[in-house]
Amino acid sequence: MKIWIAMQGQNQSIWLDWMDSIKRWARVTGVNGYTEDTFHLATLSYGYGAQASSTSADIRLDFPIILDGWASGELQAHADDFPSLSSDQQEQAYRLLQEKPEYQLCKSQGEFTLVYWDQKRSSLIVATDSYATRPVYYWISPRNEWFVANDLRVLLLLQDIPFEVDEDVCRMYPTSGFAVGENGLEERTFLKAFASFPQPPLLGGTITR
Repeated sequence: MKIWIAMQGQNQSIWLDWMDSIKRWARVTGVNGYTEDTFHLATLSYGYGAQASSTSADIRLDFPIILDGWASGELQAHADDFPSLSSDQQEQAYRLLQEKPEYQLCKSQGEFTLVYWDQKRSSLIVATDSYATRPVYYWISPRNEWFVANDLRVLLLLQDIPFEVDEDVCRMYPTSGFAVGENGLEERTFLKAFASFPQPPLLGGTITR
């Protein structure tokens, strides 16, 4: 299995602590990451049971881009397995998104989540397919650091997370046909600090910080 995480902010110790917490929580078998002074991103492979090794080797991505799932159209990529993308796919997708990101996302179909560093905007960009088929969650810290992941559980491993339950969402859940994160019209989660990525009306649902 595979998860990806990303952070925009200059406090590298928080990023390292987060990675260590994930490695203690799961049996991480591989890490592909990209780290700079102002942003960090990584995809982690993990497993359960005695067959899964608890040791991993960290490998640097060639380009600051991670895609989970598959995309067709302008973006041609398939990354359901680990690591996220081959070196050639990283280079091609990253180059296209640096040139015309809105066009590339509008003209791409599939079932995917995507995070990459936009050089012109000096910002992490997160995008999904047009239906937000795969949920993405994020938290903005009081220091304006931005944390995002495609698995809500790993956000719970961050330090200083305010565990304030959203009782309205808890009451709504038993009366709906959706689990939290599956309803594209609902951005809230059980915890008030976290939000899920909205169903994008256009542009692949790009969020920047």
